[in-house]
Amino acid sequence: MSAKITRLPESEPPMYLQRPSSGKSQDISHVLASTFRELFTRDFVEQERVKNLNISRSTDDEYHEKYVEQLRKVQAERERRMAEAAMLERHIMQARARAMSADERDLNRAAEGCNMYHDLGLPPVDSNYKHCLDSEMLKKHHLIVPEDFSTAERPRAPPPRAASRPHYAQQTETSIIHVEEGSPRLEPSKSGSGKLKTKDERSSIDKWQENMNPKKREVDRTDLALLHRRSNFLRNPRHRPPSAAEGARTLIKPNKVVKELGGAKVKVIDTEKPKESSVVFLASPEAVVFTSYQVGQVYEMTLDLKNVSAASRQLRVIPPKSQYFSVGLGKFPGEQGIVAPGMSVQYNIRFVPDSLMDFDDFITVQTQSSKPLIVSLLGRRQPPVLTLPSEIDCGHCLVGGLRVTHFIVKNLGGDGRFCIMPRKNWPTAKFQSVSQVVEVDPFEVRPSVFELPGNQAIVIEVAFSPIGIETFTQEITVVCDNCQVKHFTLKGVGQNASVELASVSDGENFAVPGELCDVTAQHQIKFDTLNPMTYTQKKMVIKNTTNVELPYTWQIFKPHIENLMPGETVTSNTIERHPNKESMFYVTPESGSLPPSQMQEYTLTFAPMTVGSYHDVIHLILQQIPEISCQSEEPEDNKGVKVSEKISDHESRPQSSSSKQKTNDTAPKTPDVTIPVTDMTGLEIELKGACDPLNVEVKPYAIFVPGQLLVSTTIRRQFLMENHSMIAVCYRWSSLQDCHFIEVEEPEGEILGGETREMNMTITGGKPGKINHTLVCEIEHLDEPLTLTVQAEIKGPEVAVRTPSLDFGLVRYGESATQEIVLENTSQIAAKWQICESSEYLPRDPSGSKAVSDFVFTPCGGELPPLGSATISVLFQPTMCKRYNTVFEISVEEGVDSFLSACGEVQHPQACLLSCQLEMPEVYVGVSVTNTITLLNQTLLETMYEWGELEGDNAADCSISLEPKCGRLGEREKLDIQVTFTAHQQGPVTDCKIPCYIKGMENPIYLALSCDALGLTVTYRTPRESNDPRCEFSEDTLILDYGQDVELGSNPKRYVHITNNTDITAPFNISVDYFIAGKPPTPPDLKKDGIATKTNGQRRPMLGRTANLSDPLSKTTTRAQADYSKAVLRDGRGSAFVIQPENGVLPPFGEQVIEVTAFTDMWGQYNDTLICKIDDLDPVTIPIEMSVEGCPLNFQMMAALKEQMPIVRFGTHVSGVPAVSRPMRVNNTSPYDIRIDWQTYNLAEGDSKLIDLLINIGDPFPLRDVNGDEIVPPEVKEPIPVPEPPRDKFYAETPDTDLTGLASRSLPTTRATDDSQLLPKLISVKMREHEGKAGIEPFDIQPRQVVIPARSHIMLTASYTPFTKSTTEGGIDCVGYALGFMSLDNKRVQRIGGNVSREQALDVPPLRLDFTAHVKPALLTLETLDDEGMVYNTAASDLIQDGHHLRQFLKSQSCKLTNMTETPLNFRMLTNHPFFLMGMDPAMDDTGPPSRQKSSAKKHLSSQSQQFMLRPQYNIKAKVVFSLTMDLVHEYLHLLASGEEIEGVSLLVTDCERRMCIRDNLKMRFNNDTVQELPLYATITIPSLELSHESLNFGTCLVGQQRELEISLKNITGSASYWTAIMEKSAGRVEPGMFAVVPASGFLEAHVTHVSKSKAYIKIQFTAKHNMEYECVFVFQGMLGEEPRKLYVRGQGSYDGRHEALVDI
Repeated sequence: MSAKITRLPESEPPMYLQRPSSGKSQDISHVLASTFRELFTRDFVEQERVKNLNISRSTDDEYHEKYVEQLRKVQAERERRMAEAAMLERHIMQARARAMSADERDLNRAAEGCNMYHDLGLPPVDSNYKHCLDSEMLKKHHLIVPEDFSTAERPRAPPPRAASRPHYAQQTETSIIHVEEGSPRLEPSKSGSGKLKTKDERSSIDKWQENMNPKKREVDRTDLALLHRRSNFLRNPRHRPPSAAEGARTLIKPNKVVKELGGAKVKVIDTEKPKESSVVFLASPEAVVFTSYQVGQVYEMTLDLKNVSAASRQLRVIPPKSQYFSVGLGKFPGEQGIVAPGMSVQYNIRFVPDSLMDFDDFITVQTQSSKPLIVSLLGRRQPPVLTLPSEIDCGHCLVGGLRVTHFIVKNLGGDGRFCIMPRKNWPTAKFQSVSQVVEVDPFEVRPSVFELPGNQAIVIEVAFSPIGIETFTQEITVVCDNCQVKHFTLKGVGQNASVELASVSDGENFAVPGELCDVTAQHQIKFDTLNPMTYTQKKMVIKNTTNVELPYTWQIFKPHIENLMPGETVTSNTIERHPNKESMFYVTPESGSLPPSQMQEYTLTFAPMTVGSYHDVIHLILQQIPEISCQSEEPEDNKGVKVSEKISDHESRPQSSSSKQKTNDTAPKTPDVTIPVTDMTGLEIELKGACDPLNVEVKPYAIFVPGQLLVSTTIRRQFLMENHSMIAVCYRWSSLQDCHFIEVEEPEGEILGGETREMNMTITGGKPGKINHTLVCEIEHLDEPLTLTVQAEIKGPEVAVRTPSLDFGLVRYGESATQEIVLENTSQIAAKWQICESSEYLPRDPSGSKAVSDFVFTPCGGELPPLGSATISVLFQPTMCKRYNTVFEISVEEGVDSFLSACGEVQHPQACLLSCQLEMPEVYVGVSVTNTITLLNQTLLETMYEWGELEGDNAADCSISLEPKCGRLGEREKLDIQVTFTAHQQGPVTDCKIPCYIKGMENPIYLALSCDALGLTVTYRTPRESNDPRCEFSEDTLILDYGQDVELGSNPKRYVHITNNTDITAPFNISVDYFIAGKPPTPPDLKKDGIATKTNGQRRPMLGRTANLSDPLSKTTTRAQADYSKAVLRDGRGSAFVIQPENGVLPPFGEQVIEVTAFTDMWGQYNDTLICKIDDLDPVTIPIEMSVEGCPLNFQMMAALKEQMPIVRFGTHVSGVPAVSRPMRVNNTSPYDIRIDWQTYNLAEGDSKLIDLLINIGDPFPLRDVNGDEIVPPEVKEPIPVPEPPRDKFYAETPDTDLTGLASRSLPTTRATDDSQLLPKLISVKMREHEGKAGIEPFDIQPRQVVIPARSHIMLTASYTPFTKSTTEGGIDCVGYALGFMSLDNKRVQRIGGNVSREQALDVPPLRLDFTAHVKPALLTLETLDDEGMVYNTAASDLIQDGHHLRQFLKSQSCKLTNMTETPLNFRMLTNHPFFLMGMDPAMDDTGPPSRQKSSAKKHLSSQSQQFMLRPQYNIKAKVVFSLTMDLVHEYLHLLASGEEIEGVSLLVTDCERRMCIRDNLKMRFNNDTVQELPLYATITIPSLELSHESLNFGTCLVGQQRELEISLKNITGSASYWTAIMEKSAGRVEPGMFAVVPASGFLEAHVTHVSKSKAYIKIQFTAKHNMEYECVFVFQGMLGEEPRKLYVRGQGSYDGRHEALVDI
């Protein structure tokens, strides 16, 4: 990392990270940071953090839930993959172990019988590793398996071998144990004798043991190892901690017994997970709970602690903290305080309560387990639970009345005593002052004090007497003897008696203007009009708008009708009402009670006896309504009559309240009170009704029968008789019995009131005609009868024709056609009919005889039965060719006649040509022209046709063919015939025709032909200066101009468009005059046949750029193109033109684009001629002009990048180093030798020159010798050069071709010039753009003049000499370039006849080579080991370690100094207090040269008087230490203010902490007085204390009683703090021990995380000595520069016992 610090430690991490210096580091964070700049962060989420977030994820933040869920999925996926990787690794290790064991067995098996097998050097046996792997599992996890690279099959399993020794002769486990214990073991001898062997025999045995079997040797080695193994005695399990594997056995969890293979011993393995904490003792009971206790009593319970481990254990019990619980001495089963497994120790727990509240505490049992056993101590007395709701609702009561409500309260919990008082009297000091009745206006509650045992009940009476219309609420408090207090709310609502009319069936009515109504009636109900002796009813709903039950009665009065003046009002009190005992209106029920807030339904009945109008008013009288003292002042809403009277309280009180009172005789009784009551009118309703006479109607009033009725057919029609009266009526109908019959079914009868009866009438017609008759109905009790009119029409039979029309179609003359007609009788009676052709359509004979019809009917007449049908056959026999349109007449007896149309067409064949003249506009000699003619059949009759031969004067000069020539012509068919015409002679064709013969026609039809035959014409076009053949064409002249700036080596193309203006095919041949291309191989992009090839679709485009390695002749596209250009330009003329295509065939009316591609490898002006020959036409010549610019020279280093300028970068160098050179290769791709002269230039800043003026006398670049002197050539008169003969494809270079004769031939396009007239230039003046100044330093090229052979190369050397001294600290950029001017020493090459002319020297763009370099001063590369730089983060608490105050605290940071220059650097390192250098560590850079890495580090670093010398590419490590002292903190802490800086030290104050910042630099002073600095940054965090309260007030306390208050002291900074609390001063007389702080001192950790112990709770104690006020100040201060905090404490002493605190809160 660079040593320059550009950010503070609090800023964000950098976007780019440094690559680790160690080559073996696996940290790839720098790669991720460079790739994902915006997303990467170095923070990571630990596994424990994910688990904690997953446990506490139940939040309302949707984003947090999603974030935690994604973290959980990632963590689960990581654990799954890690488990799979561990499983795979374990499987591979196990497979490797099994394979090694199997390989060793196979090797031992192979070595049996050969003692020197291992010394023979034979290859090992086949490995079994691949057979021990599970290939399927490895493939499932995408790993390589042996089958991927090995094709060997799995060997078959070897056959089983018999044991070398039978099973009964093998050793048993007992014999093995005896051998291990040292008992002698006798091996049976091979001879079978029991004799001991002699000494000589033992010697032979020893020799045999040298070649012992490897398996036997391994067994013996195992036995020896067992003999030499030390005995391992078991340790006493009591001394093993329960957390150890051997001491974790327990008696309460199951164990697993596992047997070892081949042994009889048994091992007991604990199945408990090793991560679970061990259980040593179990408590019985788990929690000690005291459930029933009284104040002042002592209670005791026994606690058993049972040892459940497998070893004897000890324990220690820590007593509880509170004063209410205590623990007695333990009763151990033994004397040593040790509890054996399964035994218990008992402790007595005592409980002394001072109140009936709940108590909580615990005892701690410490054992050898890592976690102590916690036993809870609880005091839980069953609290009383009352069934009294929090809101006591007394219901509703009328204003001025009284309502008493009884509430049954049951205690569902424990016993308790209770006291009821108003909420405003709580808290109270004396409960004796509470009265027996709790009065909270307008409520009274009794009893106020009561005791209620568990599961018992009591009645609480609440009296409610409202004084106004509102909702009354009062709060009372119920206090229990267990210090529990609960508040209740009393609620009651006061209301006035009122009712309203809720609804009326059929709705309420309203008076119309001018109607007589009662003056005080509130509502009006009108009944429907009735008939005498009938009645009607309506439902009326009255709603009680109060929540109190109201008694009532109904009264009917006569209406009071009075004419009031405007503004005059009348009340019910001033009107005298008269009851109407003869009213026709009735109300049921007449009296009763209205339920509270409910609706009551009533029935209103109206039953008139006579006809007339009726009008009455009914009143709803509310009874026993309490009077209000201020009644005269309140407005009356109900406008009722009130009668006051006195009734007792038990009469006005609701019955429900009195019934509740009788349920409990022990409930207190309310004294009797007298309440004044009265009756009032709650509602006035006006009733109206009328009675009308009977009403009967007949609907409809007349019956009209639509359509026509058949004779003797009877139909029925229905009509209605409606009785709109309320009573039944009797009726009687009359009838008609004449030629027609009309009568009513049930002519007499009775219709009930309101009934509608359907009546049936029958109508029968006797003869055709119309019926119009009126029937009469007599009604009883009606003066006028009812009438009903009947109208109908009678008709005869009907016959329908089902065939709409007859169409005989096209009929050939002489033939006949047949059609059918269908008749149907649609009536119910028989019909007679006849059919014939209408006489209007028959042809009339001039002689007057009867005309004969061409149609014959079979049959021509008959009789149709009812609903029957008949079919008539019609035969058509035409007598002439014409179109028939006629009508058939069908007559019906006594019915309606019908008519039917008929048509037909009679014809013979007829055909024609749509166009009899075929005129062909463009006809060319020898070219066939095809046209289409149409032959039309004008009739619907098929016929045959056939074409004849050509006729006329021009029939011999042409030929014709028709397709088809003969065939069948269908009905109305249009037949297209192809006519192919060919002219054999140029000129007009006017007299030529061909006949067509039609079968059935007397004369043939003719087709006339005419045209004008034309010959061949061709046009030429050339585009205007473009490579695109589709660009604009030149219309003035034909020329192929390639332009004046054709790039050397490019292949520009020009196009000649040859257009055939005729339809005649013509061959062509194209060639050039001079620059004929050599015969090249097949172009890389063309096939042999000239068709462009396509890239193989199966081969990727990238592979197409490289050659096919399997094919020696394969080439890349670039290489193939270069070889093709080289072959084209092999004649060495500098240019060649390739024509594509050179010959071919010009299609009819087609256009052939001739592509002329220019190939160049030398600059110059080129001229040539393109010769075009087409068939028999005269040749056409097109001139070619091209100017080629560019340099045929290139540098080898830029050969592949032609579009990029060549540049030599010499890099960065330190001033004073030797010259740096770069060899370069220059290639000449032209066919001529080129001399190049180099000039170097330097680019300087501030150069204002714009143009360079070059004046040269003679040759600007003459030939020079090795020393650089000009070579003066001798004057030699050169002969005039003979122009080179032109070459074309017609004169190939063959041995039998004579070129001498061609030398004197000249073509029209050749431009001859006289070279003798060209004189050399004596003085030349050139102007060019100024870029730099000429100079040979610091850049140079050698040699400066050189000749590069044709198609060859030379080597040049470019050098750079750095300046001796850098003028700037940042270095100097050196930029320059070199220009190589090209010349042609061969004069014959400069100009060749009139075809080529070439410029040179300054007239040709030179070859350019750019140079860059940089000279920099001596500087070191500084890299700090920490990403944040040389940053020292300290805290003032670092000066205190383990409770001891240190004199200073040192913190170091290291940095690496690297010399990245090319020269050794000498420097010294300087620092200021409080920073100093601790040591220098020389180190060698791994990237340095290998020769330097092998040398000793001491040779690279030399120091003398703090002078260091560092060689290039080496580094040293410097350690800079920051010294923190308390003097440094106190020195600047009192001098600095927030944001102020003194001598590089500043104080940064935030909301949380104070931080001292120290800035300095580590200076590296070089021997040339250059100074390089590395920033040093140190921070010191100063702790700070914060109190939760600035003042405390204990209030008034009892003298001698100690009171405590708790405050918190916290440290919110990053430094720990050591604090103390002292008393500063006091107000009044403060004695020792009166105020105290517990604890008085302490230690607060730095606030790093939320679990840091940076907060302490302090208790402030106050004990009053006298009846006076006390005050003191505590000062909390630290020793590390903390700001002191003051706490003001006040308190008042008193001898009054009511200030005694039962609970210290």
